[in-house]
Amino acid sequence: MIFIIVLALILLLSIFTTGLLRKYALSRSVIDIPNERSSHTVPTPRGGGATIVIFILWVTGYCFFSDLITINILLALGLGIIIVAITGWVDDHKHVPAFIRAMLYGIASTVSIYYLDSEYIIFSSSQELVFKYVLIAAAVILIVWLINLYNFMDGTDGFAAIQTICTAAMSSFLFYSAGQEAMFLISVVIVVSTCGFLYWNWPPAKMFMGDVGSCVLGFSFGVLAIIGEMTNSISLSIWFVLLSVFICDATFTLLYRIARHEKWYEAHKSHAYQRLVSLGVSHKKLALIFIAINIILLWPLAWILHQQKMLTLHILVFDILLMATIWAKIQMHFHRSRKIVNN
Repeated sequence: MIFIIVLALILLLSIFTTGLLRKYALSRSVIDIPNERSSHTVPTPRGGGATIVIFILWVTGYCFFSDLITINILLALGLGIIIVAITGWVDDHKHVPAFIRAMLYGIASTVSIYYLDSEYIIFSSSQELVFKYVLIAAAVILIVWLINLYNFMDGTDGFAAIQTICTAAMSSFLFYSAGQEAMFLISVVIVVSTCGFLYWNWPPAKMFMGDVGSCVLGFSFGVLAIIGEMTNSISLSIWFVLLSVFICDATFTLLYRIARHEKWYEAHKSHAYQRLVSLGVSHKKLALIFIAINIILLWPLAWILHQQKMLTLHILVFDILLMATIWAKIQMHFHRSRKIVNN
């Protein structure tokens, strides 16, 4: 009962805090102005994701002082989140060059992996030292990619928030079933605080997450994914499935733009979800479709993976092929519609 009351208070505080951040953003002109590459049409304040950051840091601190996590886990999450959050907050107010942002995100990820490796020593013998550093480098790249992934995909009302809620809801269930109390609490608080933010971000959005929120969520999921893998509670394949809409859309779009010799590092409207908006699908309808995809498809696939590890390859191939088919059909439909308009 007390747990439910605390979650209800977090929800209300999240709604209230995001409202305060909205007033702050309006007073400081921290506004996302629509341009030719935007999915929204109305100037909207950004930076509301700072609410979620506050609650993630709070629950991480609570877990530490309740002896649910060690100092290494506290530092792996806390220090990394602070670096990423400050970078995102500054970028929301005043543009930070891409190189500087990438460097800071790399530092945050490296610091996090350093403390995670101190907690979960994978290889200790000298013969396996090279392989260990390869895995560490891969883990850093994974977290940096998820940071940028969330940043890429935070472009439609409610989209990033719904992805966060759906992913963290399933991860909280799986962490709970695996007896990982601290990771369960962190995931639940991410769900509830993001629901409070979504009150303001639901289409038509009155507040955007901003880099301070989207990048921290990408970072947090990266760290939780590695912890899940190291503790044998949630495999990386399950995280891939839960995040597959984001991962596949961003990855396929990036490869497509590179193949077309476009400046892939510049802002654009080439993602499948952006194409759908351009084709006339409303933000609200897109949000509802996304919720349905998660509940009807991704959650069951994640649960099957959790229960039947021998089916991992089959499910991953099915998931990737399905996402690739949907992505390709949306892109082809978009280009056909443009040709008809131009003719």
